Amino acid sequence: MCTTTTLTRLVFGLTLALCNRVAQADSPDAVQQARLQKLQSAGLKAEIAILPVLVADRPSGEVATLLGLVLEKGGLERLDAPEVTFAPPADTTWESLPAALGAFVREKQLQADYTLYAEYLGTPSTGPKEVRFVIVDREGQPVVADRQTPTDADFRRTAAADPDPMGCSVLVGQRVRKLLALPQPSATVSDGKFARLWAEKSGTPTQAEQEAMKAAQRQFKQALKAAVKPAVVVLPTRVNGAADAERGQALAGSLTKQLGWQARSTDLALDVQLAPTSNQLKRLWDLARALKAHLGQAPPEAEYVLLADYLIKPDGDVHGVHFVLCARDGQMVTAELANSVHDDFKHIDPRSADDCDRLVIKRLKALAP
Repeated sequence: MCTTTTLTRLVFGLTLALCNRVAQADSPDAVQQARLQKLQSAGLKAEIAILPVLVADRPSGEVATLLGLVLEKGGLERLDAPEVTFAPPADTTWESLPAALGAFVREKQLQADYTLYAEYLGTPSTGPKEVRFVIVDREGQPVVADRQTPTDADFRRTAAADPDPMGCSVLVGQRVRKLLALPQPSATVSDGKFARLWAEKSGTPTQAEQEAMKAAQRQFKQALKAAVKPAVVVLPTRVNGAADAERGQALAGSLTKQLGWQARSTDLALDVQLAPTSNQLKRLWDLARALKAHLGQAPPEAEYVLLADYLIKPDGDVHGVHFVLCARDGQMVTAELANSVHDDFKHIDPRSADDCDRLVIKRLKALAP
């Protein structure tokens, strides 16, 4: 039999539990979780604007394009890069960053359903020390705030293994996929807006230029089948932008000894200053076009010209290997880059210019019939 006292206690307990549940539902964590669930439900069709990424204390639209490309390749279909830059106040902490970004979104009246802002913290000499990003909704309310450091497994697998904007962007892309519970993208994701933007910013050859390169490569392969191999002149190798004639001589010797090419070196260097960029693909094609222009004015006696370009950090780690092979009239045969995302780079694990030469020889050997 239920007494009045027992009934009162039961009603009070139920009321207290209900109040606690309502309070929990209205808590900041629960409200933000509801926003995240809404974003998750949008899936690959979520509309996200990507702001310039903070890299080495400077906002970069170029890196935002790179991040957009990574997310686009991951299957997200409605991405944009508005031409506005978010510069948090100097005293902004990680805890206050979502609120600062939200205020910015409201002030600029950004129209995308969601806005993403990322920061890659570190220096060129130290590499990335922290990678973090925030997503807010159209009203500027926080949805996702994520930070990764070298103690995190995802960081070690991506940004630590590839310590440049590409590795950091891959990390953000993977974390976005994980936190938004996105499905696996189709194996046939077509190029979209960011692929086109990246191609434009990288100076990637047009379709016609690519077809011409394929024809030149077929011709070069035929020449390699001849009893007398084509003559190749090797320009002084560029090491961190400076011409090194001895390195060019060493590379020419390796071509002759290991591949049987008629290679010789020259002291006449390509005199060009490439614009600084974190986009290695752009550096490669800037180099290729500079070489083509150079050969148009001063064609060599040899049938082909090879130029290698190495980026080596002060501690000896190799950041990138680029090389361009052209016909004497400047027609590109091949232009290639290798860095820590490529299997042959990982296998050789270059730590010196000699190792870089080995990688170039390995790539050029693949051209042989």
